[in-house]
Amino acid sequence: MVYVDNDIYLNIANVARFERTTPAGIKAIFILLSESDLTRRQDPISWDKLLDMMVAPVNRVFGLTINTRLLTVGVPHDFLINVINNSPYNMGSAP
Repeated sequence: MVYVDNDIYLNIANVARFERTTPAGIKAIFILLSESDLTRRQDPISWDKLLDMMVAPVNRVFGLTINTRLLTVGVPHDFLINVINNSPYNMGSAP
């Protein structure tokens, strides 16, 4: 069983369109993974994550920085610094 609890929504300036997009994404998850039945299985959506989700043009999802305006995906700077500083081949401090 695959559980899906993350959706990435492109930054849409039109509030009415955004208010239609989010429920459509939720409905699509339930169509694909079946309706909620907590007596038999875990819910396919993490409602806590959904309610806490920050709606912004730049978000951190799955440990990556996603910019929906520039359509870029990158590794967060703090992660890179941590890797460099903990590398056995580190020749000095990170920038």
